[in-house]
Amino acid sequence: MQPGHEPIDHTADVGFRAWGRTLEELFEQAALALLEVVCDRSTVEPRCERAIEANADPGDREGLLVAWLEEINWQIQARGEVYAEAQVRRLDLEVGRIEGVVRGEPIDPQRHALETEVKGVTWHELAVREVPGGFEAQVILDV
Repeated sequence: MQPGHEPIDHTADVGFRAWGRTLEELFEQAALALLEVVCDRSTVEPRCERAIEANADPGDREGLLVAWLEEINWQIQARGEVYAEAQVRRLDLEVGRIEGVVRGEPIDPQRHALETEVKGVTWHELAVREVPGGFEAQVILDV
């Protein structure tokens, strides 16, 4: 299974499906899908790096995914930055912790056409499941 992600249709909000061979790949792909909802990643240079750390209840894959995506979205909103890359450096499901980075740059209206402002990551229809060859997730974003 090659890691990847794709948008899914949803009536009121924006959704995506992501997949990977490992949970780390899945979480990275989910982050990239979120970043693509906000801005065309191909226009973003990885000039700065921001640490991303998130926690959830031990063993809660869905909770950890929501926390990871919410932290990335907070960085976008609070810092006025957009990101081209996301990398998981450590994921420990037993303790409910993920550590990683995003790389990007401050928003430049001349180069970055912002697509959609994400208000939050919802629990609506949220799923993280093991599938043959890896893991997949479905996420709906409140926009």
